[in-house]
Amino acid sequence: MMVSLNYSCKNITNSHKVNGKESGNYIEFFYMPPHEMISYRYSCEKFKSGPLPKGSEREYLKVSDEKFNLRFHSLYNSLQPSSTSNYEVDARIQLLVHRNKKVDTVCMGTAHGIIVNGSLKEDSSEFSKLVTDEIMKTYKPRFLRK
Repeated sequence: MMVSLNYSCKNITNSHKVNGKESGNYIEFFYMPPHEMISYRYSCEKFKSGPLPKGSEREYLKVSDEKFNLRFHSLYNSLQPSSTSNYEVDARIQLLVHRNKKVDTVCMGTAHGIIVNGSLKEDSSEFSKLVTDEIMKTYKPRFLRK
């Protein structure tokens, strides 16, 4: 028997400022805590922008750093379509890429698998490393938080 559990996020209006000005260019990360064992798979279903409700098992990170965004978009724009058409990704990392009033959805496995707006892309270790490194820069295990 296979059980599929899907989680959605509460939609919260959340503006973001860079240098005191509203910025429409940022990336929202929704991810399972690194190294946590979970016995079910995450699918690449629709999810909503904004911080997660308190007590969520997933983590949230919003990044608008220009240097990171430039590197991210350089690698993101170079992702190539996959030659495989029927591959399922355990989407433990999900991103909403906000750029110029457009929002792209990216779902990633922790080791492999990248889906952009529903289309499977070839794996890119450089892109995956950039995303996981950004998560690890700020991630703190729950038992170490106040």
